[in-house]
Amino acid sequence: MLIFLLKYDVKIRFRLPMLKSFDRYIMANYLKIGAPVILSDLLLALGMNMLSAIMGRMGSDMVAANSIANVVWQLTTIMLMGVASASGAVTGNTVGVGEFEKAQQYGVTFVIMSICIGASEKSGSEEFHSRIRLIENFTK
Repeated sequence: MLIFLLKYDVKIRFRLPMLKSFDRYIMANYLKIGAPVILSDLLLALGMNMLSAIMGRMGSDMVAANSIANVVWQLTTIMLMGVASASGAVTGNTVGVGEFEKAQQYGVTFVIMSICIGASEKSGSEEFHSRIRLIENFTK
């Protein structure tokens, strides 16, 4: 990427001394927007580590059940992530063309799709977790 920016790009005209520049407005805006996200991610990482420590103390059966549940959860969230990415691309392209009313209609459609997919994933997740609890009862 750096080679492309330095040798071939003519629009951005990036140069290495640009990395030394400092803009207070951009930094303040970055911290204002980024600080809650960074804090949220730090707390999420701390929580995941605590969960792993607790699961490790509960035994190998619980670790195995948690691993299976995590795989299922990751598979179910793929669909929502796909809808989120597609809705951003489609809406962005529609707004870029200048068709704001059509973009608003697309937005409503994507919200309804997300609610339906989320509800179906939630019901599937509840069924899966009840099975995990059943397995836990038999392994004790």
